[in-house]
Amino acid sequence: MELSFQNGSNTTAPGEYGGHTPLYERLRQALVRDIMTAPPEMEYLPYGREIMKKYGVSKNTVYRALEKLDSDGYIRLSRRAGSRILKRTLDAHCPVPSREGMAGCLGYILANNKPDSANRSDIRWHLVDEAESVFFRKGVRMVVYNLREGDWRFWTPEKIYESLINNGIRQVVFALPDSFASYPYLKLHMLLLDKGIRVILSFQDLPCRDVAGDFLLPGTSYTAVNTLPILASSLEQHYSGMEFKRFLFVSNECHGDFANPRANVCRRFAERHGIPFEHIRALYMSPHTEDFVVRPNLMDAKTAETIRRYLAAPGRALCMFANDEIGARLLSMIPRPENCEFIGYDNSPLAAEHGISTIGFNMYARAKALMTLYTEEHADIRGIVTGGRFIDRRQQKQGGLFK
Repeated sequence: MELSFQNGSNTTAPGEYGGHTPLYERLRQALVRDIMTAPPEMEYLPYGREIMKKYGVSKNTVYRALEKLDSDGYIRLSRRAGSRILKRTLDAHCPVPSREGMAGCLGYILANNKPDSANRSDIRWHLVDEAESVFFRKGVRMVVYNLREGDWRFWTPEKIYESLINNGIRQVVFALPDSFASYPYLKLHMLLLDKGIRVILSFQDLPCRDVAGDFLLPGTSYTAVNTLPILASSLEQHYSGMEFKRFLFVSNECHGDFANPRANVCRRFAERHGIPFEHIRALYMSPHTEDFVVRPNLMDAKTAETIRRYLAAPGRALCMFANDEIGARLLSMIPRPENCEFIGYDNSPLAAEHGISTIGFNMYARAKALMTLYTEEHADIRGIVTGGRFIDRRQQKQGGLFK
């Protein structure tokens, strides 16, 4: 079976890449279709030579296609073990291939109009991958409508609904963004409900649910995370009795909706243990980018210098970041004090990179909650709240980046 092309060429075909689709991209698309239609027990793609023979392409073309699949998160590329299939989620731009034995199809609307959100290390993608695994084991295929990579301009509410109907999808998970600028998210939500599409809202945490109260309409399900109890218990279990002289909570002034509840938990811990507490908010800066109105710079130099002096004072300090991103930004701007314990939030790759202990979301529990709501029928509002977990990296501070 050779790849077919409309222009008779053996190298390119008409498409979206400047008028022509490279051969490796055509092969990548074919391999994605193979992954989508493969049985659950098939854990690996065929070896490169088999792919070359099946599609009549060169070794270099196969390698470039597999590299792209690896960077897209579909496979884990290994020269020795072969290419292990990691996810079978389909991008909504592709038609859904039929496969015998599939119980249904679920749409997943991933909404957040940020220019850098194509990075699959983002914590929202972690939930997509975990949910894909849980649903696929039950015979349910996921189709992702990615509004996070600039596609929100293409995917109007009407086009999303049309695509859902064409793919036979009657339920969607709707992962709402941090803010509702630039896209009519509420219009999309109401359109889907009006057309009989069941919607499961996925909130990052309880404060996000409270901000988006107008989305909680009858017939809507939701999942949210409450990490505050695990934050309180982790502080008591791991940091009480350590004779801290001060406790610093660092956030950005634009993140008050989720930062302030976390700061209050830290403040109460400090009061119980007689530790002076400070909440420092970095300035919100919003440089313009080419396609998007604002992109916050989470830490300004003046605030970073204030924090550096605060942490450099005599005695042991405890410093908590409202999220891992602002923590990584600060630690890239100041020397890391030896007498300070750092805690992040979100368990993003940035926390691991800097050796920061962090409060993380239990993605498997969230994915199971989505499956529970997927299988339920209800007319009222139904919600499931899951918890978080503490990732302890205090023993890693002498290794990695800090050698």
